[in-house]
Amino acid sequence: MQIAICDNNQVLLDQLEIMVEQSVKAIKPGLPVIIDNYSDDRALAQAVKNGKRYQIILLDWEMPGLGGENTGLIIRQYDQDCLIIVVTAHADYSLEAYQITTFRYVLKDRLHDDLVSALAAACQLLFRRSQTVLIRLARDQQICVSVAELIAVEHRNRQNIYYTVTGDYIGTYRESLQQIEQQLAPLGFIKPFRGYLVNPQHIRHKSMNQLTMQSGLVIPISRSYQEQIAKMLFRTTEEQH
Repeated sequence: MQIAICDNNQVLLDQLEIMVEQSVKAIKPGLPVIIDNYSDDRALAQAVKNGKRYQIILLDWEMPGLGGENTGLIIRQYDQDCLIIVVTAHADYSLEAYQITTFRYVLKDRLHDDLVSALAAACQLLFRRSQTVLIRLARDQQICVSVAELIAVEHRNRQNIYYTVTGDYIGTYRESLQQIEQQLAPLGFIKPFRGYLVNPQHIRHKSMNQLTMQSGLVIPISRSYQEQIAKMLFRTTEEQH
């Protein structure tokens, strides 16, 4: 795992490196961790411009030079996937931080508890993104789809329809939805209605009776699943922010 830490305070920078390394090793034992430290936000921005990629970036918001907001905006021009954790002494910057799609927002006076929690959520999300689903198609063909790109699965007329960001696929292998649910439920998928499994990361809007996905796909919600859906969406929102 590639992680960048950017803070102009060298003492705090060294402290963050130790905390991050210990936390990630505790969360994911055996996972190789490479940490790059930047005391200048311009150096981090230039590294990303030059093609350097990180899974997680800890970004101090109050820095001389570009500043946290401008650094984050530059990073987002070149990398939409990294998880940015903003570290700051002031809560007043939270709205600006969300403009760069901040994954988490950590106050320095709550650094230990909040940072450990943020890193645990980040590792969990990165793990889910790395998972794949094997879909068996007609004529003995098969396709491997990233869980992050899988929008929903519908079981209809004894067929499984996989809705993905790149297109829809009809699986010919006769798996029950229950079997698919056993695979996808641990990865965060939810069941809003009989015959459906949904990836919460792709939900654009929830009304009383249906979910609207970012692709425009509309999925009904059963009354019996309303409370479960609400809890899962709240948890997903926390993970994203």
